[in-house]
Amino acid sequence: MKKILFIIHEASETGAPLVINNLLNTSYSKGNKCFVLSIYGGKIEDNLRNNAQVSVLYVKGQSNGFFHKVIRKFFKPKNDYLKKLDSGFFDLVYINSIASLTRLPSLKFLKKSKTVLHIHEGPVLIRNLDAEVLLQKEINNFSKLIFVSDFVKEAIISEHRIDSSKFEVIPPVIRELNNFNSESNFLKLAENSFVVCSSGSMNHTKGVDVFLQIAKNVINKANVNRPIYFIWIGTNGSAEIRNHLLADIKKMCLEDNVKILPNTEAIISYFNESDVFLLSSREESYSMVAMENAMLGNPVVCFDKGNGTKEFINNENGAVVPYLDIQEAATAILEMYDNPAVLKRKSAAMKKSALEFSADNGAVRIFNLIEEVIYER
Repeated sequence: MKKILFIIHEASETGAPLVINNLLNTSYSKGNKCFVLSIYGGKIEDNLRNNAQVSVLYVKGQSNGFFHKVIRKFFKPKNDYLKKLDSGFFDLVYINSIASLTRLPSLKFLKKSKTVLHIHEGPVLIRNLDAEVLLQKEINNFSKLIFVSDFVKEAIISEHRIDSSKFEVIPPVIRELNNFNSESNFLKLAENSFVVCSSGSMNHTKGVDVFLQIAKNVINKANVNRPIYFIWIGTNGSAEIRNHLLADIKKMCLEDNVKILPNTEAIISYFNESDVFLLSSREESYSMVAMENAMLGNPVVCFDKGNGTKEFINNENGAVVPYLDIQEAATAILEMYDNPAVLKRKSAAMKKSALEFSADNGAVRIFNLIEEVIYER
């Protein structure tokens, strides 16, 4: 059995780490001996341990102040997996995101190991990570690159010279939801309610402010005889943004129609009770939650720029509107709210489009690529 080390930036319930969790959950991982090095810990550690040997580099909550950053830069932490990296113990090292790359204490192993870099980040997030120089320096040291979407691929190859034989575009591995069914009523809303759901961390990129502006426009035009709700799931992230959002909801008198819910393991059940998914992100390399909603048959409304998600969303199965156009996004939602036939048609088209993005399809492509890299001379 080949020994594969997957490196993730944290074991959180967020996109990139969940891709590895979903990948390891598939049968294709069983033919290898899998290890996970998580730079920081998190809620999915136990899930990862079901399918791999897991080691956490830094204790979650450890200070991120200047003094500790200097220590981490010049003093490599003691960790058995880091020793094994240096000794060439692993047959392949799979770095799952640029965020993971920036947090590793040393990258000397890149020049002597077979490696894969899975790039989930778009250009703005790469700049936010201050990773442009690092990526320029190291990108050609990887055996293979995986881009999660054409949007990410085009952003990277426009800045870096990369041989086309060294990369593939593979959408993230999504958990299997084709037969998902839940009879629970988590939202506890009236049966004729129309629910627009969104989710993500409280940050500028995810567009929580945009979500609220769209909600206001839709609610102001909605039929008083049919209740409509906008639900945002996820309160992690910036406390300042979260506090402003909660205050804005009150100031705009939207408390009855806009609900902010904490992160939950039952998020799929909430999606299942929704009618439409609103992706208000300013940049999204490829939204896993949008794809999960697609698999459940929820039409997705998203913006046309800075968004790899629109590669599977269109105006037949959802709505792709001009970037940050609040009015157009509201109009798209109101069309489905006012016309059940339109919602039903788009829902059926969305579920059909999502079928090709099965967990099996993505997993087999990734493990085929891993095998190709391991055995190439």
